[in-house]
Amino acid sequence: MVSTLKVQTIQIPNSDSDIITFDTSGNVTLNANKTSSGFGVSTASSTLPSEGGAATTNVVQGLLKAWARVNQTSTVAINDSFGWTSLTDNGTADLTNNLSVTMGNTNYAPTAMMNDGNYGGVIQGEYGATNTTTAMRTRTCNNWHDGSATGDTNGIYYHIAGDLA
Repeated sequence: MVSTLKVQTIQIPNSDSDIITFDTSGNVTLNANKTSSGFGVSTASSTLPSEGGAATTNVVQGLLKAWARVNQTSTVAINDSFGWTSLTDNGTADLTNNLSVTMGNTNYAPTAMMNDGNYGGVIQGEYGATNTTTAMRTRTCNNWHDGSATGDTNGIYYHIAGDLA
C-alpha cells in the first residue's frame, strides 16, 4: 500500500520552530542551517559519515567536478558528459576539451583512459598548451608499445577533480 504525506513544515518535538519547510515548487529548506535546494536536500556540512559510521568524507572535495566519454574518430563527439560543453579538434589525436564548469585554478587533476583495440594507448596532456580554468588540451597515441605515432580513438574517458571557482 502506498501512502502520501502532504505537509508544509516539520518541527522539533515540544517546539514551535520550523526545522524543514516545503514550498509549492518542490523546494526544501532546512531552517537549522539556512540552506536550500531544488529537488532533494542540501546541508551546510560538507563532511558526512561513511556508511558504517567509522570514517567521514568531504563530499565537496571528494566529488568529480566534470567527466566525459569522447569519440575522437570521424566526427569528434561527446558521447556523454557532465561539465563538458564542447570539443575542438586541433588535428589528428589532438583535442581541446571545453568545460562548462570553471575550476578554481589551473592546478586541477585531470585523469584519462582510452580505447585501443590492440595494445593500449596513452593520453598525454598537451605540454605545449597551457590549460585554463575552463579548457584542457590532450593528445592520444595508439599502440604505444611499438612507438606508434599519435592517433584518434573511439573512446576517451576523462575525469576532473579539483576546486571549482
